[in-house]
Amino acid sequence: MWLAVPLSSLARKFFLREFSVKQINYRNLEELKQLVTKATNEDVEKSVENHKNACIPLGLKILMIFPKYKFNSKDFLETNFEDTWVMTAKDTGHNVDTFYADRISYLPPDASNLEVMKQEGRKLLSKVKEFRPQLIFLDTNYLGNPNTINNSFIQEIRKIHKCKIAGYMGDYYSKEAFCIAEYWSKSLDKVLHSEPSSSTKNLKNFHFIHQSKNEKMFYPV
Repeated sequence: MWLAVPLSSLARKFFLREFSVKQINYRNLEELKQLVTKATNEDVEKSVENHKNACIPLGLKILMIFPKYKFNSKDFLETNFEDTWVMTAKDTGHNVDTFYADRISYLPPDASNLEVMKQEGRKLLSKVKEFRPQLIFLDTNYLGNPNTINNSFIQEIRKIHKCKIAGYMGDYYSKEAFCIAEYWSKSLDKVLHSEPSSSTKNLKNFHFIHQSKNEKMFYPV
């Protein structure tokens, strides 16, 4: 018991030292607010400067392919792909067109959807021919199969139009999810994810990126 006091002092000193204030550089709450505001403004200025130096030219023609509604949602809940990626690209100054792939994505191999896949596939190929995008960006958060957009269909797109094709995975948390990334990496130029703690396991075209956000989603606009 007599060691409790000195041991607790040592514990506070060595294990809780990150919570100790080394040096206070403000005199009151108002000065602290000013410091926070200054640091925030500097971060914003850096972001703006980085945006100006971006290598992506404005007006890039992008075709985004994704389901409008969450799979099996009886309440017709919309996915966040449009708010997150489509609106971000539009606000950045790109020429964006969309194709809603609700009928040909997120389906199991036994879905008996082959005829619908043919019909919707023709519509999508026609959209590619008409719009002639410089980039195709699609939701790849599912394992492709004959009932959905898949690796074979990506090759059909490449036969009629040459452009970069990239996919984005919203849920990369498991070995099964990595199998999805591995599958799409065989046909896409890039497969992207936004989970910083997850490994890309040496897939050369599988990359982490910060998830973009449409700033108009937040209050105040």
